[in-house]
Amino acid sequence: YIFYSAQGRFPSLRFEAYEFVVFTLIINLTAFIAWQFDKMLDKWIDWRTHFLLRFISGFFLNGILVLLFSVTASVLLLEVRNDDVIKMGILLIITLFISEIFYGLFYSYRYYAKTQVESMRLDRLQLELQFNSLKTQISPHYLFNCLNTVSSLLFKDTAMAEQFIRRMADTFRYVIDNQKEKLVTVSEEIEFV
Repeated sequence: YIFYSAQGRFPSLRFEAYEFVVFTLIINLTAFIAWQFDKMLDKWIDWRTHFLLRFISGFFLNGILVLLFSVTASVLLLEVRNDDVIKMGILLIITLFISEIFYGLFYSYRYYAKTQVESMRLDRLQLELQFNSLKTQISPHYLFNCLNTVSSLLFKDTAMAEQFIRRMADTFRYVIDNQKEKLVTVSEEIEFV
């Protein structure tokens, strides 16, 4: 843009290759430095708790860093004129502002996605714990009822009591074997009954 606004044409890579390569390297290195500085700034100021402070500090601190580096490098390596330096500074500030907005939006979305996944994981864990708790509550109640039945059958019909104890043992064996399974098919349940 700066070259086009000054010359009224795009640079010819055949004649201005040095300037194009150096300027491209300066832009890429400046973007890399700003990105690394943003990562360091994330450790000091958290986006979640201080969004506006993080945005403003990132914009101004990165702005100072980017302007110092890119303008100094451009003046030293490319012998840029003063009005071109001003244009480059304005472009860098606008670009930095837009990139900080996108960086903040990206970070916010990434944090939102992480919290949604964590929320779903915790909901699932809670359901599993409730299910396991329900299973452990049912088993002692069932055992108590079975023992009461055996106790009353022992005095009335010992053969029936023995048969009941064997079936009760089979039932508990089936429950213990399938306790770790999350789902058991209806056909397996019917076959057991």
